[in-house]
Amino acid sequence: MKSLRAMLVGSATLLALLVALLANVGTARAATSAIIDNCDPTKLTQLQFVQCVGNAEITRRINYLNDLSTKTQSLITFINQKSPNSQITTDLQGIVNDANANISGGTTFGTQVNGLNALKTTLDAETTVQAARADIQTIYKGYRIYALVLPRDYNQKRFFHLQWAYGVIEQLIGQFSVFSSTPTPSQPTCPPDDSARTVQALMACANQYLTQESSLYSSSTLQLANYNEANVDQTLKQARQDSNSAEHYLNAATIVINNVCNKTSGCATNTPPPTPAP
Repeated sequence: MKSLRAMLVGSATLLALLVALLANVGTARAATSAIIDNCDPTKLTQLQFVQCVGNAEITRRINYLNDLSTKTQSLITFINQKSPNSQITTDLQGIVNDANANISGGTTFGTQVNGLNALKTTLDAETTVQAARADIQTIYKGYRIYALVLPRDYNQKRFFHLQWAYGVIEQLIGQFSVFSSTPTPSQPTCPPDDSARTVQALMACANQYLTQESSLYSSSTLQLANYNEANVDQTLKQARQDSNSAEHYLNAATIVINNVCNKTSGCATNTPPPTPAP
């Protein structure tokens, strides 16, 4: 077993690398405005160019769904290897299932990709630029993969990862008496005053934001059937802010843990199973 100090270094590295691991958890909506590769207007008729752009946008959405499925499955594997948490991995598997259902046209949101594939067939058969452009508008207005499905699921993947990291640190500090003298505040002040900047206070703040974010994902706002552009944008923005705040407090708690450990002789004792960084 590793020493507590080694364990804490591992936890610090885990949280320090959390941002890097989740660097691709953006909303994905910005990609829709990117220049489409391989659609050269100088080598295509106007109609062919519009069709090429539409096909690329459809393909891009399916690729992002595949990417979401792959990255989420990798996170499940990592958690199972380092510090298993059956509830978190079950929640993450739900994201994988949603992405795969989209891709394969199964249940859940499968109609999204089924509809896009049908739209691609229609787009490829168009004989006028006007009709092709109308088809492309349908990609954005009729199918909410970029607008809702991907932003929601990528953000929720990050949320579950933060929940797991919170649990790892909670397990760690619960093992050692040096942290037991300060109870977790029932109604934390975030950020805590300097005099109250204990690991428990910081963890309570992290939990507060994770709890707040959890309620956002259970709201009808982020359900496809109840899509409303203004509400969805605001809810997703709030979810990202809550994750940012929770991650901030988890990192701050890890710094406090390390500072306490460096001044405490008991830090050389055995520890629970290690959770090294990804």
